[in-house]
Amino acid sequence: QSRPNYSALGFIMPLFASITVLGDVEEFHVDSTYKTNRTGHELFAVVATVNGIGFPIAYFLLKMNPINSSITTSTTTSTTTSTSTTTTTATATAITTTPTTADAPSTPPAVNPTNEQLSTRSDLIAQFFTKLRERGLRSVRFMFTDKDEGQINAIVNVFGEEAVRLCLWHLMRAVKLQLAKNKLEDPQYDVEEAMQRFTFVEHWFQPTENREGRRCERADHREIIVSMMRRHYDMHTNIPVGGVYLTAYDIHTHCAREAYDFCKEHNLRDAWAYLYNRWYKESWWKRWARSSRVAIPIGKTTMMIESQWRILKRDFLVNSIRPRLDYLVWIIIQKQIVTIHHTFSLKIVNRTQKLDWELEFVREWHTKTGRGEPGSNSRCNRSENDNAEKLYLPSIENWTCGCPSYAKSRFMLCKHLISRYRDSHPFLRVVFGAHDYFICRQSTAPYVQILPVCFV
Repeated sequence: QSRPNYSALGFIMPLFASITVLGDVEEFHVDSTYKTNRTGHELFAVVATVNGIGFPIAYFLLKMNPINSSITTSTTTSTTTSTSTTTTTATATAITTTPTTADAPSTPPAVNPTNEQLSTRSDLIAQFFTKLRERGLRSVRFMFTDKDEGQINAIVNVFGEEAVRLCLWHLMRAVKLQLAKNKLEDPQYDVEEAMQRFTFVEHWFQPTENREGRRCERADHREIIVSMMRRHYDMHTNIPVGGVYLTAYDIHTHCAREAYDFCKEHNLRDAWAYLYNRWYKESWWKRWARSSRVAIPIGKTTMMIESQWRILKRDFLVNSIRPRLDYLVWIIIQKQIVTIHHTFSLKIVNRTQKLDWELEFVREWHTKTGRGEPGSNSRCNRSENDNAEKLYLPSIENWTCGCPSYAKSRFMLCKHLISRYRDSHPFLRVVFGAHDYFICRQSTAPYVQILPVCFV
């Protein structure tokens, strides 16, 4: 039987076992990058978020080859000694291997993959995830990725539909680019399906036969839509809107209605067709909106793994432009692992160095208490609206508030929560710093906990 040929190699990092046994590690990131080796393999990484820091725990190299020769499948395990102070083991499982030569072309020819190759690619990624799950990667509550459908399908098949989390940065970038594109010849908008889910959708408001122009001509309209979707992303059933807690169904309906009304007001028929098909349809909405899950992920983007790519290319591949495949693997499991072990020991195990996000949390806390403002007293709370309690329903028990500042904050901070928390913990008025308190962020309420550091 003729089928796509491929070459793949997956291996776990020595910290894999140490991180997967931690009960509070539930957010992971997956992404791929190119131009890291001369054979043209796509390099995937799985990065675990441990107390706000990303640690790569597994890598996967994959290349789809032309359909010419038969496929040979083999599984090998190699044991390597790390250059760190202790002896560690890196297990490499080769799903399929092909010969790698020194004179291989540095840039593989660009060939559009067939549907069968795309399906095979997704299946191979799913096989890699399955191997990771068999080795202990079972606590995956959120798996962040971009809008790569091969990765999304693999996550769904192995970890379930609820694990998929789309990157907010990639979301906003994709919407801007797609709305600026020309109208499609076939927009594939099922108005009957949309009307069945949303009662406000009208049959006449759909793409017309005129296919000239862009989906959304004006740049300011595109910016408004992106800002609107950013707000929709942040909404959640535990965060009140106008003093009222909405259900997940009501939030979905409210957000879709806001997008629909804006498109209808400005006659953006193709823009609405795109937004519905790719973002507000039930199946896609669940993959990016926080309101579709009970737990709220701490992260919002895949910048955690993007920074890992920068470190790998800038610090370890800077003198090796597209090295051989075996040399690339050696760099990762022998050289990069030293830095990873050092960071893990310094910031996670011994906590001898404060984390960057902890210092940023403290800075934002002080900013929202009014510290540093002319004539302000940092021991006093900032003034707020008389009806703030009724309008925003701030709750330090759940650490939620309905004010705009809370929704925009990376750390879920606002002056309403800070003032109420300081009233119940007067010692915070005197001093608050990352060295004096342990800041705990979690995906379930209360989303932030501040605990005093106990020195032994």
